[in-house]
Amino acid sequence: MDFPKKTDPPGDAAAVSAKSGAEQRFFEKNRSGAITAVVLAVLLVNTAVGSASAFRTAKMQSETAQLSEQTPDTPETADEPISVQTFDEPQVQEETADSPDEPETVEEPEPPPPPEKHVMKFPHITQSDKMLTGCEIVSTSMVLSYYGKDKITLNQIYKNMNRGDVHVDKDGKWYGMSPDMAFIGNPHEYSGMGCYPPVVKGSLDNFLFDDISAQITTGTPLEELSFTYTANDIPVLLWVTTGMIESEKGSKWSVMNEYGELTGEKFVWPLHEHCVVLVGYDKKYYYLSDPLDSRSSVKYEKKLVDKRYKELGSMSLAVVKTEGSGCR
Repeated sequence: MDFPKKTDPPGDAAAVSAKSGAEQRFFEKNRSGAITAVVLAVLLVNTAVGSASAFRTAKMQSETAQLSEQTPDTPETADEPISVQTFDEPQVQEETADSPDEPETVEEPEPPPPPEKHVMKFPHITQSDKMLTGCEIVSTSMVLSYYGKDKITLNQIYKNMNRGDVHVDKDGKWYGMSPDMAFIGNPHEYSGMGCYPPVVKGSLDNFLFDDISAQITTGTPLEELSFTYTANDIPVLLWVTTGMIESEKGSKWSVMNEYGELTGEKFVWPLHEHCVVLVGYDKKYYYLSDPLDSRSSVKYEKKLVDKRYKELGSMSLAVVKTEGSGCR
């Protein structure tokens, strides 16, 4: 259906046309002013925004500069982990060789080598007309004389020792103390036997000397004894054999303790047992002060003396000066 077009009323066309022209002029005038106002407003806004942005930028730069002055520059590395320090355990600094608390180690100079030959000046006593089987007692007396104690008699040394004997029961069985515990038999008789280092040491200790002391050195090789003691003028008692002949098995008995009780041990006396004093050495020989020999010292080949010394169990005893003593 077609609708009729709207038309203005007749007679009003001129008035409408005049009104429309006036409104058009007013609108154009006002539009120009509005556009100008909008442009100014936009300019003002942009200026304000720019100023605020510039202010914020300047402030951030100032704060960044202050932080840079307070915090040292550290290179940023993306690969390094963040280090977090904990305080659960105290940190202990490891000591090093350069620590000032540790004293410096000073190497002591090595002692000079012992001389190739050394023979002590040593007093000599024979036992033949004094104690027939008391070689340990006579050798001890020589050592005491060497240290200036020559007024001590052989009998005094013997009485200072533990003494014992070997007995035979009704069944013919032998029993008695061992020579490690006492001097066995009577040194004035041919039936006497002898004693070992602990008994000699006990006798010397009973004198209560304050300037010398006895040291059991059993088990020490002869060469070491000669370099350690003889080279320094210290006498050493050795247990070997008479005239360096081969040792043999002698009497055998059951061992008793100091209370007379059997220990269950058996002891065999070595025939030809003999005690001498080591007083010198050289490349080939050992020099001994032998109470069965009239000479001041007698020399034997080292190999032979070493063999007999080992046969008797490498028994020895050194008598040394105590620190600060006035002995030789």
